[in-house]
Amino acid sequence: MKGKYLLFLEEKEIFFWHNGKKATFPLETFVQNPFKGKAELLIADERVQKKIVTLPVGKKLKLHQVMEYEALELVEAANPEELRSEFIFNWRLLGKEEGQKFFLLLVLPREEIIPFLETCRRKGLEIENIICSLDLLIKIGEKYSQREEEFFLFAHKNTVYLIAFKHKKYIFHRKFELTQTEESGLREEFLLELKRSIFYAKQKYKLTPDTLTVLFLPSFLAKALKETEIELGLKEVKFLEREKPAELEAQQIPPFFNFWLAYYHLTSELISLLPPEILLEKRLKNWALVTAGIGLLFFLLSFFYVFKYAQEYETQIDHLSTTLNQTIKLKKQLILNRSELAHLHVIQRQIKLLKSFLEKRHFAYIYLEALPYLLPSKVHLERLCWEVGTSTAVQLSHQKTTLPSQKRLIIEGKVEVKDPQRRNQVFQRFIDNLKNCPLIVNIPQEKTNLLFKQGLFRLTLDLREIKP
Repeated sequence: MKGKYLLFLEEKEIFFWHNGKKATFPLETFVQNPFKGKAELLIADERVQKKIVTLPVGKKLKLHQVMEYEALELVEAANPEELRSEFIFNWRLLGKEEGQKFFLLLVLPREEIIPFLETCRRKGLEIENIICSLDLLIKIGEKYSQREEEFFLFAHKNTVYLIAFKHKKYIFHRKFELTQTEESGLREEFLLELKRSIFYAKQKYKLTPDTLTVLFLPSFLAKALKETEIELGLKEVKFLEREKPAELEAQQIPPFFNFWLAYYHLTSELISLLPPEILLEKRLKNWALVTAGIGLLFFLLSFFYVFKYAQEYETQIDHLSTTLNQTIKLKKQLILNRSELAHLHVIQRQIKLLKSFLEKRHFAYIYLEALPYLLPSKVHLERLCWEVGTSTAVQLSHQKTTLPSQKRLIIEGKVEVKDPQRRNQVFQRFIDNLKNCPLIVNIPQEKTNLLFKQGLFRLTLDLREIKP
């Protein structure tokens, strides 16, 4: 409500409210004023046709088609195209009772409102909502009705509205004009028309309310009503206290407009008679704003993402550069170690060759297993060879061969003792162990004695043949 223009269009006058300021303009003068902003419009019910539509509960009906058909009948339009081109219609739910739903349908001729809307738009005043004065009275009655059956009374200038409610649901209303000019004549005419309206409600709708709530009446009519309430068949006449103080007589504000200001919070619950094309345009503008907002949000998020991770990317680039340099160094190291890897492959092939050799000589492992037990401490072997024939020795890792009938094993090793005398003692104990071994037949003497050259020795062992 704050910041909006609130307008009441009645006949050829516009009643205006904006930020607490109220004014009245003739229609021709108002459209010449440079008002700019958003506005809501209240129109008098004389411009609108209404109908109560009753539908069964539970049945799946296309409500828009039903209301369109009811509006066609109400205004006697030839077809739906004529209805949509010449009228604006809308509805709201009044309530449910005994398996039925009740709707209030309002129809407004476009010629009554479109010229005014176009003029306001040209002047920069955007009308966001259009409501009907009768719908406002009905909504106030729905909210404040407290009895099972109850009448509400409202006077707007010379027009009096009597609205009947049952279980907070609008039933009907009767409107009558007061034509007398003198106060006494107005009093008598008002009471007579009120009696007729109450009698009509009892006869037509079988209503017997004993309470009448006055929304607004001039003071002399309110006094007359209190004096004749028993005569009217009423037990109680009460006056509704509005949520804001009235200033009707002081500023000559129409009662309808004053009540709208007092009960503005009910506006969102009323029927909007804004043309569908304007509603669509309004929704598209809202969607455009939402889309623009989402786009801006994505832009800000993208900018934040780039800003936040820029330094991290620079750090990662430095790290990658370091990693690349390390990879280059590692590649060079791998190239240098390639020769060592080739050597390992050679050793692997030799191991396979030895394994194959041993698999073909089922008893060769017996001689090899016996050697560790014959070695004294400080004596270790460095080389083993099989002797082929009597003069040629072939290393196992270089050539595959079968053992001859006379088996000989050539061993080379070293005595790890510095003292020469102690070294000879250890070596002699090794020779004694070999002589006592049943697998060795003979130990021929070598031509060159290598024992005194840093403890190195070379021996040829004649092996005993093992038969399965």
